Amino acid sequence: MRLTGTEQLLEAARAFRGQLSATLHAEADHRAHAQRLLPILERRTGRIVFNAFSIPQEVSCASTHGGPFPATSDSRFTSAGMGAIERFIRPVTYQNFLDDLLPDALRAANPENLWRVVDDDVVQPLGPTPCGLIVYTPEGYMAAQLGRGDRAPLPSARLEDAASDDLARAAIGYIAYGGPFTVVDPATVEHHVTTSLFPNWIGRPQVRTVTFDGSYVRLAVAAPTRLWGADRTAELTWSRAA
Repeated sequence: MRLTGTEQLLEAARAFRGQLSATLHAEADHRAHAQRLLPILERRTGRIVFNAFSIPQEVSCASTHGGPFPATSDSRFTSAGMGAIERFIRPVTYQNFLDDLLPDALRAANPENLWRVVDDDVVQPLGPTPCGLIVYTPEGYMAAQLGRGDRAPLPSARLEDAASDDLARAAIGYIAYGGPFTVVDPATVEHHVTTSLFPNWIGRPQVRTVTFDGSYVRLAVAAPTRLWGADRTAELTWSRAA
């Protein structure tokens, strides 16, 4: 379609129905025209591409199929983004099964090292916003510090003057340990604990599975472990410091 001016272009855009995406090719001196066109496109699509092409589209949480129907992120219809995966999911319940008859993803040992919710029981022992630091050195040593993000300061300004109850509350919300480490294989690391806030960890290796994802690394216990009153998996996601 060839148009002879901005008004015709805007009229044509208003005639569009819901679209998966819209692509705008323009030069710097077309800014005024683009500013008039964009509000119209925004009401007809959930993805506007500038001086590029809209495909291929990566399947990620940032991918949307958001616009007026039928260009919609509704998982019953969309073929774009993470919501599209739900179109191919059919739930199956396994009740009272022997463990070795279950799919690998559901077995107690969790051989695929999946992050799972068991009986809707998710524990956040350090709250929803923990903060910390983990360091691995080329010489083969590691140290990890992790605590609640909402820990309140103690009434005493000096550690040696703090009350026992206050120290106990501070310790409950904090994990710290360190020592040499061994890379067992590309997906497993073993921490040989030589110092720890919780003294019972000293001398006990802490084995973690490792998954790299860009600037993130996920460390998880190698198998379900007795944690907070039940057999649980545990996972931490760390972000590389800038």
